[in-house]
Amino acid sequence: MPELPEVQTVVNHLAECITGRSITGTEISWARSIAVPGVTLFSQQLVGKVCRAVSRRGKYIVIALAPHGYLLCHLRMSGDLKVADAAAPRSKHERVRILFEGECELRFDDPRKFGKMYLVADPEEIVGTLGIEPFSRNFTSEALYERLHQRALRVKTLLLDQRCVAGLGNIYAVESLWHAGINPLVRSNKLSKERVVKLRNAIYEVLRKAVDARGTDLGDGVWKSGGYSPKTYGREGQPCRRCKTVIRRVIVNQRSTDFCPKCQSR
Repeated sequence: MPELPEVQTVVNHLAECITGRSITGTEISWARSIAVPGVTLFSQQLVGKVCRAVSRRGKYIVIALAPHGYLLCHLRMSGDLKVADAAAPRSKHERVRILFEGECELRFDDPRKFGKMYLVADPEEIVGTLGIEPFSRNFTSEALYERLHQRALRVKTLLLDQRCVAGLGNIYAVESLWHAGINPLVRSNKLSKERVVKLRNAIYEVLRKAVDARGTDLGDGVWKSGGYSPKTYGREGQPCRRCKTVIRRVIVNQRSTDFCPKCQSR
């Protein structure tokens, strides 16, 4: 599933290509891709709007429209937003096509059909419950410590809760815990302030490196352009890159979780 670094890569691409362009039409081949406000109103309310900015909130792509409104997209398991020339071949997995002036199109490809688009007056309607952004000034070790100590859950479980840290998913939670030397099964409220400082810094550094590398390509067809190479995720049975101990895998809340039993023993 695309996580913060992959979504940010899409945002950077869209910002370069569609900012300042006006929308001339839409074509929707999978109605369930439109979560709000429904297919007919979606098309009616989009045409004539201008893309004034593209940003990210958590795993959501946020397109600010002029004179008003916001188009949000969540890629979910397999979605991708691409800008293409109108004459370019179309994918068999294309669900939504938004036409811009100048023969430019925004195409939403989604093989598994889980992705959603939302056209709203205020993005807070959709993203209002999300937690701290890892690249914001609010993402301090004190703020993370407070959130981790509010509940007695396994730290890996809480890191995946979007109300705690926005945009962090399975891959980068596993990576961050390895870099911080924290066992994914430890209870969140048992972490000392010193260890939370290490975790906060690990989350920031892992995500920053992954954004710079345009995300992670795991060879599963979901994301093909990423250059970030995981240190732990997906390496079950291979030697730890730090101490050479064999990487183990456990299941935490139905998600695979790779970790080093030596480096992350507590």
